[in-house]
Amino acid sequence: MRNIFKENESIEISSLRIKPDSWGCMAEGYFWSAKLLLEEIIQSESYQNKWVVFPILFNMRHYYELSLKDILVNLGYIYDKDFLIQNHNLNLLINKVEIRATEYYGEHSDRLGHRLLIKDISVTMDAIKEEMNFFIKNDNDSFAFRYPYDKKDKPYLPEDIYFDCKILYESLIRCRKILSRLSTELLCDDKNPIFENDK
Repeated sequence: MRNIFKENESIEISSLRIKPDSWGCMAEGYFWSAKLLLEEIIQSESYQNKWVVFPILFNMRHYYELSLKDILVNLGYIYDKDFLIQNHNLNLLINKVEIRATEYYGEHSDRLGHRLLIKDISVTMDAIKEEMNFFIKNDNDSFAFRYPYDKKDKPYLPEDIYFDCKILYESLIRCRKILSRLSTELLCDDKNPIFENDK
């Protein structure tokens, strides 16, 4: 059997495991795969493979999940605590991020004032919820776009759902801007050990 990882030495997959910001690094991969697939469909009017919507939606959803976990990990670094949730539940992750981020901005807004990217954390979290609402409603626990049926043989998507790739693309880009601002703020906090390593 061919060892595809050994022969392709241009990508060091194992190196991601030792990076302190590996949640964010892996999230990037899912973002770009969803973005590139959406761009391909939008630019090619003759594209007929409708089944590609499943990897697109899974990649979008997993990008959101990993980004939220990345934010919790960085908040944990700052407070020297473990805030990470070992769960796929998007709604739970968003609520956890909202609680921890609200505490963070309440305690550090004066110190961060000179470079604050997030002006109002409640507005930011509302925007995140709005962009992720489709996934919370249809795939909150990360199974609907991976498998057709659950363990009881019930379809994960019982109703017909219609997708507009341009709308999905615009939502992905909007949500990325919001998540990136929040993630960058935490990553660059001088109390974050990652920041210390980059000095």
